[in-house]
Amino acid sequence: MEAIDFSLSENTTPITNGHRALTTSNKNKNSLYTESEFRKKSLKIPTGFVFEKIVPALINSMEQNIAHRLTAAAVRANRNASLYDMRNAGPAEIATEILFDPKLVKVIARNTGREEVFHKIKKLNKNRQPLLLGIPLFSRKPVSPIKNRGRLPDIGDIHSIIRCAELAKLLSWVHDYDINISVFSDGFKYQRACGTPGNIISDYQKTLRFWTEKIGIDKYVSVINYEDAVAKKLGVIQSSIRDEIYFNTYHRLVKQTRHLFNPNSLYRSFHSIEAQAPLGSKLRYVFLSIASSVFYKSDDLGNRIIGRSDLAQNIFVKFMSDLYEAIQSPTSLKTSNRELMASLILEAWDAALKYMAISLTDHNIDIWNKLQPHGIKLTIHGKPDEIQIRPTNSKFPTMTSQHSVGGIIATRSGAKITCEYRIEREAAKEIPILLETTSSTYPTNNNVPYTIRKMIDSEQPFCYVPENVENIYQLLSGSYTDA
Repeated sequence: MEAIDFSLSENTTPITNGHRALTTSNKNKNSLYTESEFRKKSLKIPTGFVFEKIVPALINSMEQNIAHRLTAAAVRANRNASLYDMRNAGPAEIATEILFDPKLVKVIARNTGREEVFHKIKKLNKNRQPLLLGIPLFSRKPVSPIKNRGRLPDIGDIHSIIRCAELAKLLSWVHDYDINISVFSDGFKYQRACGTPGNIISDYQKTLRFWTEKIGIDKYVSVINYEDAVAKKLGVIQSSIRDEIYFNTYHRLVKQTRHLFNPNSLYRSFHSIEAQAPLGSKLRYVFLSIASSVFYKSDDLGNRIIGRSDLAQNIFVKFMSDLYEAIQSPTSLKTSNRELMASLILEAWDAALKYMAISLTDHNIDIWNKLQPHGIKLTIHGKPDEIQIRPTNSKFPTMTSQHSVGGIIATRSGAKITCEYRIEREAAKEIPILLETTSSTYPTNNNVPYTIRKMIDSEQPFCYVPENVENIYQLLSGSYTDA
């Protein structure tokens, strides 16, 4: 077990990002808006404005980015011709440089080098085999007031999936067929661990597909339910064996750590687990990463957060703050409700064990190569034989849109879409932008898409903008930049 490496999904949030959000909450315990504050602060824009102004601006930005990056890739391919042992760069060389575009990819030479990818693409082209690209991404928006307000894709998710389409369209330019990126949305895979209600996961996937169609990129990006794809590939018997391996792995992890884990003494618990349990350090990482994304059943916390309870929101933030403090300090747990705190910690720990179990299971039975044999795997956590992409504009390379809320800021070169935790945006007093169906300027008929109506009814922000923006409509409908 100690020697096994497993692929972390995008479901886990980088520890640095988690600490950053909780540092924000520690500075100001009331960083998140209450329901009344949220309604006073928010601004509504018509859905017609989104479809008539924002979507065309995003499409125009995408096409401009593709043109610029295609030229840059061709220049790099010729500059690096010696690496490919070629005098003049051809399609395989340019395609390789596209997959190493520093604006879309975090280049980690020790994981995957240019020459390795080049030879793979060249071999596929020679054998007239299609170039297959896949990535585990876009699981769901977790029920976590620190990260999100709402469960559907917002401007951040839309921008992120456009970035995937840009990569696919760039590669299509140098091939004689359309390249499609298969996005394996793995929310149901990790539902075993996080417990996110199935309707939230399904609605998130459906809405992503809606936006790929609306923007016209569904030919280049396919949003696939990971569990459906696995079940189809394995069949009934092999799927049953996979379930058995998962349960056996989970129970083995429970047995290895049960006597070492004490919810009232996390500091000592993790020191013991890292020293004595197989995969102890990875379990600690997963626990820290997953705790802010679990759908908590204790005190009916998850459902109360969905119901917009200010008290439940405050309990969640205080729990996360106390949790990180307890991990860092050997002193006894300091909280006014030790029983609830211990119950929530046990839920998070069980989620970490289940997350580890399903990750190990799919790694051990080599699920990925079954889904896309001979394909190139994209990832947001760089590992050997994978290409790490940048799914957002965030300065944190592994920040994902589903673990945050999208925002729009003004820069010298145009409007820029950013992804940050909700708690950071509301601590900065940013303005939530909501959608509405009617407007005298942008009339909307009754055919408002179901997914958009759900966003309206739940009062989920389409995006946030800085508090000091002079003309919000001008910012939202202006030219967009990835700079």
